[in-house]
Amino acid sequence: MTFLFKIINLILELYSNMIIMRIIISFLYTYNIVNTYNVFVQTAKQILYNSTEPLLSLTRRIMPLLGINFIKIDLSPIISLIAIYILQCFLKFLILQ
Repeated sequence: MTFLFKIINLILELYSNMIIMRIIISFLYTYNIVNTYNVFVQTAKQILYNSTEPLLSLTRRIMPLLGINFIKIDLSPIISLIAIYILQCFLKFLILQ
């Protein structure tokens, strides 16, 4: 049973790392730090977006974009990371029981 919890915890850790990579690559794209025409960069971005968008879109439905005038802030990655962390803490608690 603990093996199953450890596998789930590992998957959650990988998913949270993918969300962090998505945040980083979106900043790199926004400020033209990476070559947006590079096939490898486009493929990496597409994989990250396709794998993290289901959770982030669900979070956006619960918590809409925050904004003042024309500035919009998307807090869905941060809220998703917090939710994953809470779930990991709960799993660790179950493992220790």
